[in-house]
Amino acid sequence: MGNLTHISDISRASTHSNEVVGDIAAMPEYEYNQLHMTVKELVAAYPSLQTSPLTVGVYVADLSRLPVADVKEAIRNLRTKLTYFPSVSEIYQEVFYIQQQRARKKAEIETRQRLNENKVEGIPMPPDIKEIFKKMGLFKREIVGNAVDE
Repeated sequence: MGNLTHISDISRASTHSNEVVGDIAAMPEYEYNQLHMTVKELVAAYPSLQTSPLTVGVYVADLSRLPVADVKEAIRNLRTKLTYFPSVSEIYQEVFYIQQQRARKKAEIETRQRLNENKVEGIPMPPDIKEIFKKMGLFKREIVGNAVDE
């Protein structure tokens, strides 16, 4: 797994490319620590997997472009879905799925709220149409004022 436990360890690690070092170094340390621990937990969930510090660093660097909370949720989901260690691409796909679901739910809630705010009472039925419906037996009772005629 490597002994990269602090963000400053990355720049001293000879096993990491300049791109990996740059992506990780740009992260706030708190986010780096959370993401690093999340990737370590992912590796731990697949005990037969053989990894190197470079593998962990590449995953952390690639995933650093995504919100850490979404990555954590995606990895939790994938650990229960996949038999084999997920690729960075699979983690990205799961994050995007989570984000789409969240956006869809938000849009549904906003739409429901707008519909409730703009709720307009229906147009009264014209008397001649109402009479036709009565003859057809579609009205069981008629409300007149506060009284109910049946």
